[in-house]
Amino acid sequence: MKKLTLSLYTAAATLAMAVSAPALSQALTLEEIIVTATKRAEGLQEVPIAISVMSGQEMSAKGLTKMEDLSMYMPNVHVAEASAGTQMFIRGIGSGVNYGFEQSVGTFVDGVYFGRGRSARGKFLDIERVEVLKGPQSTLFGKNTIAGALNITTAQPTEEFEGYVSAGYTTELEAMTLTSVISGPLSDSVRGRLAVRGYEDEGYVRNLAADGVDGPQNESLYVRGTLAIDVNEDWTATIKAEHGYVDVLGRQELISNTDTSLATGGAAALYGTPFGSTNFEAGFGYTTYEQNVRNMPL
Repeated sequence: MKKLTLSLYTAAATLAMAVSAPALSQALTLEEIIVTATKRAEGLQEVPIAISVMSGQEMSAKGLTKMEDLSMYMPNVHVAEASAGTQMFIRGIGSGVNYGFEQSVGTFVDGVYFGRGRSARGKFLDIERVEVLKGPQSTLFGKNTIAGALNITTAQPTEEFEGYVSAGYTTELEAMTLTSVISGPLSDSVRGRLAVRGYEDEGYVRNLAADGVDGPQNESLYVRGTLAIDVNEDWTATIKAEHGYVDVLGRQELISNTDTSLATGGAAALYGTPFGSTNFEAGFGYTTYEQNVRNMPL
């Protein structure tokens, strides 16, 4: 009985392995990633550049809405918002926060150069993919981007009609996001795409001063329209118009109705309170008031 049982089990196991092996091989097949970092469409494994790529679909699945979020998934890439600008570093090299300097990390959106770090603060809108090129890229992009480049490609008009509307709400910040995209053919040789994104939040600092305003409040709106015109069988002309604005009321180190800082002494010195808040204590539960009353109830 034992031999018969063992024989049947072995046969069943062999059959299972024979059936599952092709399925496992098919499951392990990697999808080819196409990039345009070298000004032509090539597979990622064929491009002789140190590059990290993330598609727009993957970014949406991960909930990435801005460049700071994306940098957490890109090795050796640092993007962070500072009080006066945006820090952009690749492999530890960057220009820091200075309005007069072009960034050592260049940002390119559909081939258009954005030379200031604050350009990286915008929210992602209808992105096809983001490519992070590491190392000097002056040969390919024509700028002295000695640290690397962020090559952002937006979604293009489609041959068939498609569209979607997405809405989101974050309770902690009372933030609302609305995104709408519509794309499709306008004629036999013309295709169009329109994308709109609006964002608004009430900030994460509660101002307890009389008539104080919470902050930093963020409000932004981005609109992009794209037309793709088939000139002939070999050439397609793409026309894109984009408008956007970002408005921030209040900064991290300047939240009060009297324009006095409630942050550390270093930041407060710039605004006339060199010693900062007298009862400042580091931590997420820090509470202060215009008269520096300790343990002020919320």
